[in-house]
Amino acid sequence: MKASILSKQLEAAQKHLDSLRCQGGMANAEKRKGPWLRTLAGLSTTLKKLRVSAEEIYQLNRQLTRTSQALETEHRRYLELFEFAPDGYLVTDAKGMIQEANRAAGVLLKENRNQLAGKPLSHFIDEGQRKAFCAQISRLRRGIDEHMPRTFRLQPLSGACLDASLTVAATRTPEGRLTHLRWLMRDITERRRAEEAIKTAHAALEHNREELRALAARLLRAQEEERRRVSRELHDDVSQKLAMLMLEMETLERNLPLPHLQILEQLRSFRERAAELSDDARNLAYRLHPSILEDLGLAVAMRSYTSDFASREGIQVRLAQKNLPSTMSQEMASCLYRVTQESLRNAAKHAHTQRVSVTLTGSAHCIRLSVRDWGTGFDPEMLKSRRSGLGIIGMEERVRLVNGTFSLRSRPGRGTQVVVRLPYREGKR
Repeated sequence: MKASILSKQLEAAQKHLDSLRCQGGMANAEKRKGPWLRTLAGLSTTLKKLRVSAEEIYQLNRQLTRTSQALETEHRRYLELFEFAPDGYLVTDAKGMIQEANRAAGVLLKENRNQLAGKPLSHFIDEGQRKAFCAQISRLRRGIDEHMPRTFRLQPLSGACLDASLTVAATRTPEGRLTHLRWLMRDITERRRAEEAIKTAHAALEHNREELRALAARLLRAQEEERRRVSRELHDDVSQKLAMLMLEMETLERNLPLPHLQILEQLRSFRERAAELSDDARNLAYRLHPSILEDLGLAVAMRSYTSDFASREGIQVRLAQKNLPSTMSQEMASCLYRVTQESLRNAAKHAHTQRVSVTLTGSAHCIRLSVRDWGTGFDPEMLKSRRSGLGIIGMEERVRLVNGTFSLRSRPGRGTQVVVRLPYREGKR
């Protein structure tokens, strides 16, 4: 509008200048050579400059109009986003007095958003957290910005309380003075309830896991006690009865008259079979619970078992024992013996190996057992996915019961290694 008015004024000035030129033409020659022509020339130059300036103003005016329209569009978009956002948005002054609020903020605070203006936001914070909220505003006024959301319990003027996440952004002058605060308010009540439910479920799961571990521990102890009882019965009762039976058959064999050769052969056969049965019962009792472990200690029991295993399975076993403590609790000795027993059984059954290395080493703080074979190996993750490997689970539980650590490393074609570390301190059994 202003550019068009300026154009009209320039046209009027041009007409006035043309009129002056006509008047100057009727003057005499002396006057045309005088100041009159110089004045007309100056006016003409000034008029041309004014026309250029008018064009520049016109272009600038068009640009300002487009910018104003774009700003108006962005302002409408901001108002729509502010108004219809799913989360609550508030604008407060530097002291926390509410200046603007969108609909979602009004819903969260249970009040008409138009009536929120002029009220302090702190009045909607739970009384127990109000001091912390005011301290946050005080830090913002001192120039300490906070970008992480903080959780506050909102206390609307009516209705139930709710948990909300508040994120604040500060607007400052170039000098750093705080002008106003923009708050993002998000209802997290349901999320907090879900988190509490998950926490309760985790606690219950952990409790059940502890109960299961305690049950497994009692089961392993009961299994060990039952093995000890059966082993003793086999050794003390069955083996003795078989020995008495063999002795009686031998006595009967000596007292038979010579003509009864057939009966004599049968008795010899019975005695040999009874002897085999006695050996089997003794071996079974030893495998169930080796009395040598209690009588002579872990080192002797390990040498005896690995030697018997090598003879029975035809697998070379290299046993190395170093710096073992002279005294060790029965639980620790039984754990190391059983893990070795299970590892060697697995090597004989699955590894298809010809040699196994068993290393038992003591130190000032722990006892380390390593059982390694150079067999086919396997993928431990596949074993877990099939939910098999009860022997491995049993080894892990045995080690856990004596506060040790159990690890198993294996790769297809690269063999398997079981490593157990039991904490040990000299003088504490």
